[in-house]
Amino acid sequence: MSIARFFRHKLYWVLAIVFCVFMPMMTVTTYYAQTQGMCLRAGRVLSADELRLAVLTDLATNEIEDHFAYNLEEGGDYFWAGINSPAQETNIQKIINTSFNNGKSFEENFGLRAILKGRKKESYTSHDMAEPFLLAVYSPLTRGSVTVYLSSDVQKIDSAKLGTGSQANKPLEITAYKRLLGYGNHYFNIPFLIFGRECCDNRDQDDEGYMERKQQAYDLVTATFKSMATIEGYFQNPSAIVSNCGDILRTKGGDILWLGSNFKDEDIP
Repeated sequence: MSIARFFRHKLYWVLAIVFCVFMPMMTVTTYYAQTQGMCLRAGRVLSADELRLAVLTDLATNEIEDHFAYNLEEGGDYFWAGINSPAQETNIQKIINTSFNNGKSFEENFGLRAILKGRKKESYTSHDMAEPFLLAVYSPLTRGSVTVYLSSDVQKIDSAKLGTGSQANKPLEITAYKRLLGYGNHYFNIPFLIFGRECCDNRDQDDEGYMERKQQAYDLVTATFKSMATIEGYFQNPSAIVSNCGDILRTKGGDILWLGSNFKDEDIP
């Protein structure tokens, strides 16, 4: 055996020993830091305001990017997305009531900057998400729907209260792997409202069935308003698991992993 081969052989063994000794120590250290709430990307624990801002940025970014990817993959302009920031009006009921048959586009009525237009996407940064902001993901197609998020309604919740009350959002079991990724310390309510876009739009107004569809969409969403006492009641109010860095836990398919949802174990990363 040559001297070079001898030292190379010894080096392999030294590296293997170092790996076996230090990797478990690093894993344990990382796990402990994550359970204590540290965001490893920042190298510290985020403040409450920083964490919430990170959640909002993650929510908006993923909604835009995921729907953009879907449009490209399917080769169609199925989804658009826009942000109103800072929103001058956040009362969705008021916006819808004043939008019906006023001759304006959906974007005009909701004050949206259309960042995503099917397979075309404009640049955007966190500065485009000054609070309070309104995020809308919508389909421009006939009978297309809208999903609206209000940043002011996205709030951290006490994990001790999960599994109680009318929502009964039972926490998922947080595995050691998810804790290593920083999940398990934070939960956020992320309310949203879904309704028909045509209630508040002037697209296809020359179509024969335009006014009928518009009226149906308006009647449906206003019926929801009438059945609720407060604006909070208009929104579905699911809770999500958030990492120490503000990343919302999602399925392998990119959907938010809502607490109480019936996802299978193989859907969870």
